[in-house]
Amino acid sequence: MMGFVAVGGGRSAGLKELRYCGRIVTGKVEGQKVLDRRCSGVVRAGLEEVEGEQRLAPSPQPGSELEYVRKAVFGVIVSLLFLIWPLMNSVTFAAVLTALCVLGQHYYYRTAESQSYLPARRTGLITTMLMMFTIMYAPAYSTAVIPICSTLICCYLLFRENPRIATIADLSTTLAGLFYAALLPSFYVRLHMLDYLSSTRLRLWFDAHGVHSFLGSVPTSGALTIFMTFVVGGASDLIHRLTVFLLPEFKQKTAVGYAIWIICNMALNMATAYFLSWRNWKIYGVMYGTLFSLCGLIGRLAAPMFERAEEDGEEIVSYRNIFKRTDSYMFLAPLAYYFVVLTQS
Repeated sequence: MMGFVAVGGGRSAGLKELRYCGRIVTGKVEGQKVLDRRCSGVVRAGLEEVEGEQRLAPSPQPGSELEYVRKAVFGVIVSLLFLIWPLMNSVTFAAVLTALCVLGQHYYYRTAESQSYLPARRTGLITTMLMMFTIMYAPAYSTAVIPICSTLICCYLLFRENPRIATIADLSTTLAGLFYAALLPSFYVRLHMLDYLSSTRLRLWFDAHGVHSFLGSVPTSGALTIFMTFVVGGASDLIHRLTVFLLPEFKQKTAVGYAIWIICNMALNMATAYFLSWRNWKIYGVMYGTLFSLCGLIGRLAAPMFERAEEDGEEIVSYRNIFKRTDSYMFLAPLAYYFVVLTQS
């Protein structure tokens, strides 16, 4: 594994402090094996001298190139499905979003439990599903779901005695999961159901090329907004990665790289406003790109809250990738909804 550097001697023979992913941990060197408690396992690596320090070099793994190609193909397929998803009918869109929110929220609660917190996990997951269902079939009452269920959760935690008496940290962890993985993404369902423009350039293009016949439904203007938002997010990230790849000196200059990303967002969101036939599309496109960039920064700053945690010696990584790739879109959801309502409806 990459990132191991021996930085000093341990308290007893054979022990060394190892730097792993920016953290100082204690491991035991046994020939060509390193026992690392934070990495939950035995990592096989060779030892080599680099600049006077002992660095653990990764052992070549057979089939790594094939695995890389397999991941790349899988990423392309998932990206295509991710783009088709907003163009589906509102019930399908809400069902898939609910499943993603439940998986992400489940990961968040399991991570909290691995850190000795005990949130109301099942109640929180039921609240998320209930909220999505209410938005779809009783939108007038959807705003009451979170306050009422949060009150019930408080009562439950107040009288809970097993496995231990609840604390303020347990309550705040539960409510944070509801906010991040339920309330924020629920605004995408509201936006998807909103048909704020009767005709757009993008919808006319879809009509001319038979996209509506392929999908079996006509996407609302809100659904097209979500579609273009996902397209712009993927395109701006791709442009940023290509820029860093072609100009490696920008990799160490975070401010320059982020400035390039902001410029790409503004230019691409102007195109979004044009294809969606927004009024004053140049001005509102720049404003929407600014909101997109701000949410991207907030999402990247919030990402360290969801660091890898351990549970019974196994790293919980399956659901972490959901948050890693969607954190920016989470914070953008309510802003995008109210931006469209206030400027275009």
